[in-house]
Amino acid sequence: MAILSLAFLKSLSYTGARNLLLQEGYVEEAEFEEPDASCGRKFRYPYVLYDSRKRKIDCIYYTEYCVPVMDVSYTDGRMTWEAVREEWTRNKDG
Repeated sequence: MAILSLAFLKSLSYTGARNLLLQEGYVEEAEFEEPDASCGRKFRYPYVLYDSRKRKIDCIYYTEYCVPVMDVSYTDGRMTWEAVREEWTRNKDG
């Protein structure tokens, strides 16, 4: 069990970074979304590392910053979210 460097994760593809997190004992938890003033929404995918007593040691997020776009799959004007930027970030409190 090791706390991973964000710089190292950023050097990998998303799949490579995700696989490394899971191999190191991080648990993939449910995604959630938040409003974002810069583009519309951000979708956050948390990966949490727990100790043997199930206490949180570390939390790293894969974050997608998205804008609304017309979904061309439908003719009724539905909108969907399209990522304009992605990044790996660490939880504010550790």
